[in-house]
This record gives sequence, C-alpha cells and structure tokens, in this order.
Amino acid sequence: GGRVSAEVLKRVRVYAGVSRDKNNRDGDATRRLLVGGYATNVLKTGLDLSASDSLMDRASGSYHSRYVQVGRQFGRRLYLSGDYSTSLSVVRFSRSDGLVIETRPETTRVSGSATATVSSSWSLMGTVEQTWETGLTDVRALTGLTYRIR
Repeated sequence: GGRVSAEVLKRVRVYAGVSRDKNNRDGDATRRLLVGGYATNVLKTGLDLSASDSLMDRASGSYHSRYVQVGRQFGRRLYLSGDYSTSLSVVRFSRSDGLVIETRPETTRVSGSATATVSSSWSLMGTVEQTWETGLTDVRALTGLTYRIR
C-alpha cells in the first residue's frame, strides 16, 4: 500500500492512502482506503484536531472505521485530549499460535487522556476509556510513568 500527505495550510495536513492487507492469517485480502487530517492550534484557540475515516472493502461487505481526537496544551506541563472512534473489529486471543480478529456488529470507544510533565525527564500519563459493543459495555483506566532517556 501507500500513503500521500500534504500540508494544505500552515499547521494543517491531510492524507490519503490505499492498501491491501489481511485481518487474519487465513482470511482473504481486504482493500483499505484511508482519508484524514490533522491541524494544530486551530483558529489560534490552542486546540489540536485529528480525524480519519477508513473504508474496508471485504467480500462480506464494506464498512467504515472513524476516529476523531481533540487535544489542548494547558501551561507548559499539561496536555489533555479526548477521542471518539467506531470500528467493527476487536482483537482477541483465541488460538495458541496468535491473534484472530473477531468481527463484531460495531464497537464505539470514547476516551480522555492527560499527560503531565513532572520534570525534563519524567512524565505522568492517565487514560480513561469506555467502549460499547452490542450487549457489552467496558470501562478501563490506564496510568503510567515515563522516563525520557537522553
């Protein structure tokens, strides 16, 4: 596959791509089209925006996977972001020899993240997300500490 990106305005990039891949080792090849873009400091508000739409074209039918993210820096040490995505694929372990992608009717995910810079080398990160599938709801929290090696 391949991907092309271009800066259409200052701090605004768009991209498009096409590829053929397999979701499962034993599955048929799938055509995937991707369009998206991102912009930083939109209208001088400090907001960063990112969005993409991916079209998967399978023999069993085609579907879209969408992603939107909004983020903003607060001061010199804190970055907050939120995102929304929809998808039809969920990764699950099902065989001893690897992963199988399980197709579900639809998965919707909403999350919020915060990254706080503690020092020039240390940062704290936290994420809370909720996913909805047909008949299932899942809430997760992830925290972490990172150290930058210079």
